[in-house]
Amino acid sequence: LGVRYYTTDRICVDRELGTCTVELNGLDYDIRYKLSYYLIGNDKKIVNIKPEYDDLRKLRQQTGFSIKYLTQLLQAELNSLIKKNKK
Repeated sequence: LGVRYYTTDRICVDRELGTCTVELNGLDYDIRYKLSYYLIGNDKKIVNIKPEYDDLRKLRQQTGFSIKYLTQLLQAELNSLIKKNKK
């Protein structure tokens, strides 16, 4: 019987909550999102960004779009928001 062991490094990411406005079918909706990141010096390295599930459910009821479709749409919107803010 053998036992393997090893050490590993770990970092903890910080989280921010934010809100953005998206337009669907000519109407504006406020969507909350979570942004996970870690800092290297003064530079923010983004790990993940995703919309709040409760807002997706509410938006699904209001628009009739599927949660999967809304997730893909909002993910693209949030990714463009990140790129715009980096400039």
